[in-house]
Formats: sequence, structure tokens, C-alpha cells
Amino acid sequence: MTLLFPKHRLAVAGAVLLCVLAASAYAAHRVTDRKTHRTVPLYTFADNPTWFQTELDRVAKTGGTIRLPAGHVASLTLLGLAPRAPIRIVGRPTTLLAGILIKRSNSISVSGVRFVPNGQPAIADVRASHDVTFRNVRFLGTREDQGVALQLDDDDRNVTVANTEFVTCQHGLACILADGIGLTIDHVTFHHVRDADVIRGAADDVTISDSELHDALPGTHGDNHNDLIQILGGGPWTIQRNHFGVRANGAAQIYVDPRSGPRGPAHDIHVYSNLFTGSNKDMFFAIQLRTPAESAMPLPDGVEIVNNTIVSANVAAIVLADEYAKVPASRRPLVENNILGLEKRVLCDLARTKTNVVERGNSCPGDRTGDAHLDGSSRPTAASASLLANGTSDRAPATDKSGRRRGDPPAIGAFELP
Repeated sequence: MTLLFPKHRLAVAGAVLLCVLAASAYAAHRVTDRKTHRTVPLYTFADNPTWFQTELDRVAKTGGTIRLPAGHVASLTLLGLAPRAPIRIVGRPTTLLAGILIKRSNSISVSGVRFVPNGQPAIADVRASHDVTFRNVRFLGTREDQGVALQLDDDDRNVTVANTEFVTCQHGLACILADGIGLTIDHVTFHHVRDADVIRGAADDVTISDSELHDALPGTHGDNHNDLIQILGGGPWTIQRNHFGVRANGAAQIYVDPRSGPRGPAHDIHVYSNLFTGSNKDMFFAIQLRTPAESAMPLPDGVEIVNNTIVSANVAAIVLADEYAKVPASRRPLVENNILGLEKRVLCDLARTKTNVVERGNSCPGDRTGDAHLDGSSRPTAASASLLANGTSDRAPATDKSGRRRGDPPAIGAFELP
């Protein structure tokens, strides 16, 4: 039995595959072959190996641990499982897993494995499931069309990805498709991403914390809209204590692009104590909230951009949709206690700004201007206090980028003063 799952996840063709355009779909299980104009599967799941099915039958009702062998392991399927205690899929240091499908199941954890392509992309596919955890896992693609991804579904609930690494994600997809309700991404490193987004989708109750997101760049295809986080809908989204690095051929390091979809409008987007670095000719903006792609969609509401250090943009650190000028001032995005390496005056008419430090460009009333005297790691130095001390306390997060408790009043920027 071979399982194909087209559902609503469509992509566009390329030489074999062309990227999913940022404005077209949330993810992809099928692609369209340009020569035949027919849909073909991007990846498939076959019957379980006999040894694994025997182990799965053993723990299906009671829960328990299945230890995977060393070496290459074919794709695995967990279907319709509701154990009394968690089922733990545990790999060895040399386990190379070709993929996993978790469908209509709950209380599943996967740890200690490496997802590595073996003739097709290595995909972890979670559908209509809840309480699923990937911890201490490495997703290691080999090239853009033999990449890796974690694909979630609108019916998923409470998925956690922690202490994990993603390298060379699948061309045209996202390393993590954010979907469903209750997604936690904690201490995850993303790097060497080519022609793919890092995190993209529409989901409710998302928390992205203490992670490294870097290197979303054009590859051999050069056709994907590369963003580090692209929010298409849902909320709240809490993005805190992360380090955002270089990207190119996209819109921003955090890009909010509202559209109709299963989770509704994008809302309650909280960006706290993050560091934005990296530079190239394409990094125009660090954070961009664009006009909704569809006129029936409202602008993102409940946006707070507070206590970040943003030194990556070469046009403006933060750019907001012009339509925010028509929104009551009390409902415009809050931009407070940030270090903005470069900013434009138009922000003053579109946001509620409080006590930001603008190093270059135009400031708003109440902002401070000048050199923040950051070190080579964009942290404050002893010379920073004159500009960065005594920020605004009302919406400051509890901790800084390093997890240190904020002062009262807090310092401006991602880090408290030394």
C-alpha cells in the first residue's frame, strides 16, 4: 500500500520541481510536472518494515519505547494510535530515517534520529494528530531536491520541536510548515537553507523561542521567496529571544503576509528580545507587515515589536502597510524599546512608537538617536548606557535575549546592559 496525500498542499513545477510561491499555498505534497502538466507525488509512504510493525503492535495500546536500529531505516507510518502512555521512537547516533508519517495519532515522540533523504525528500508528516514531539533530532538534507521538511496539518494540535537542527530543507517548501493549534519551536537551529523558507504558515498559539534562523538564500533554482518566518494567518505568534541572520530573494526576516485560510487573519504577533543581524544587498527590511493579499482580510491586529536589536536592514528595520495610517492610533503596531540600525520617518504615522534608539535615518517623537556602541556581536558595551538605559517599562518582556531578567526600567534593545 502506498499512501499519497495531496489535500490542499500544492506547488508549482520547475525543471522537476518549481518552488511554492509565497503567495500561492501553505505547503506541498504534490507538484506539477511542467512537461506533462500532471500532478506527481513529491514523496510517498509505503508499508512499514515487518520488524517495525511488530514493535508498533507491541506498544500500540499501552505505549512504550521502540528503538530504531543503526543505519538506513525506511520511512515509517504511525496510523490511528491512541496509547494510554506515550509511544517513544528512539534512534541511535547512526540511525538514518528516510521519513515518518504520523496520522490520526496522539502521544508520539521522536528523538535521537537523523532524517536523511534516501531517493526522495525526507519528510516528517504530521496529520490530524496531537501531542507529538520531535526532540534532539537532526533533519539533514543532501541537496535542494533531496531535502528535508516537517509538514504539519490544520487538524494538528500541540506539536513541539525542540533541541533540533534543520539543514538543506526541501526546495520550494519550508523547513517547518506551521499549521494547526499549539506549535512550540524551542532551541532549534536552521542553516544552509536554499530556495526554501525556514518557517511558513498559518497557525494558532505558536511560540518560537531561543532559536537560530540563518542562511535562507537562493540556490541552484533561485526561484523561492526566502523568508526566515512568513506568517500567513492565525495567532497568537510569540517570537522571542531568537537570532535572525542573513536571507536573500525574499521580503524580510519576519514577513507577515495575511490571506484567507484555515486559521483566519494574522493577529497578536509579539516580537520580543530578538537579535536581527546579517547584511547583503537584498536585505531591505528586517520586519515587514504587508497589505493583506486579499481585500477581505483585515490588517494584523495586536502587533507588538518590543526590545529587539535590529541592525540588519539596508532600507528600514521595520516597514508597515500604509493602511495602518487609517487605523485608530491605539490599534496600530506597538514599536517600543528597539535599537533600529536604520529607519524611515513613515513609521511614525503607522505605528505607536516609544523610546526606540535610531542609529541612522529618521526618528519619531520620543525616540533617541545616535551610535548605540554595540560590540561585534551586537551586544551593548559600557559606552552604551547613555542611549540604552531607562527604556519604557509598560510592555517590556520579562527576559532579554540571553534569558537574563529585565531591569525596571529595562534597557533598550535585545540585551540588558552589561
